[in-house]
Amino acid sequence: MTSAKTIKKLLEANKTNDTKISIYIPTHPKSNGSSVHEDKTLLKNAIQEISAKLPKHESSLHRIVEKLNGLLAEEELWLHQDLSLAIFASEDIFETIKMPIETTPHFSVGKEFILNPLLAIESMDFSCLAFDMNLETPRLFSANVKSMQLLKSYKFKSMSEIMEQDYQQN
Repeated sequence: MTSAKTIKKLLEANKTNDTKISIYIPTHPKSNGSSVHEDKTLLKNAIQEISAKLPKHESSLHRIVEKLNGLLAEEELWLHQDLSLAIFASEDIFETIKMPIETTPHFSVGKEFILNPLLAIESMDFSCLAFDMNLETPRLFSANVKSMQLLKSYKFKSMSEIMEQDYQQN
């Protein structure tokens, strides 16, 4: 997930006059050969469409496209995805952000980064409790869109001890 500092940097960049590229692609959280290939293909197609729209004389924009192409070779990036990937690129900024919501494939080249999906995530106020049912060390977490925090870790000697504690509490 992204930080408030990153969003602030992107919003500040929108005040400058240089050309900015925003890309959103859905990705697969479970990495396997076919899903990674599909995710990379979506990015590759977006890069090709962006390249076709760029003026030939804008060498700085073509350098940005080269950086985007470099993402296709970053294996670690593709092995640990979320539901979507957002990419923001300009002469001074190059950010990749894994997003916990699914987006439709979208890209834009313009004077501002497209930040609406990113800002929507930041404004979500969702929280829940998650219980890890590990038989050796069950754990209780508090989770929201931005983070997960361990609340309590339980230590039991055996499954019968767990059942006995449950029986006593009921």
